[in-house]
Amino acid sequence: MMFTCTRRSRVANSIKPTKPGTLAGTGAVVALLTWAVVRIVYGDIPPLHWYTSLWAAVIAAAEVTYGAGLRRRIKGEPGTFPPDPLSVARTVAYAKASAIIGSALVGLWLGFGAYTAGQLGFLQAAPSDTVTAVIGVACSGALVAAGLFMESCCRIRTGADDGPASPA
Repeated sequence: MMFTCTRRSRVANSIKPTKPGTLAGTGAVVALLTWAVVRIVYGDIPPLHWYTSLWAAVIAAAEVTYGAGLRRRIKGEPGTFPPDPLSVARTVAYAKASAIIGSALVGLWLGFGAYTAGQLGFLQAAPSDTVTAVIGVACSGALVAAGLFMESCCRIRTGADDGPASPA
């Protein structure tokens, strides 16, 4: 018995756009787990600073910049050269991972912030930790958005006969 599978069909079915449900589910599970853990260990956590999560915003800015340049190259705009297909495939994988990690970080900061917001009148560190959590949610949300943007920048526009656009 002989199995035949064309390379095109394997590649076309292997990379799918990131689903919002995956991101929401990841964030929700991590938020619940974080909240449960923080309830137990909050007193042992070292002080958090407002700038703790700014690294996520820096990475998000880099992803948006890279994605915009890559989109111009894929479209073939004047003054650009076509990207290497393998680097575009790696970029898609990085973008998907970035969006999923960003959603997990959003969940982490939401879980942490949910606990600290509930302790505002009782714990001295809760107000500053709640502010840190809000900044963390914003920076991590930017990472999710940047990952999804970079993923969309890697889409190859197909002709009307080929069906919808697909990731590289």
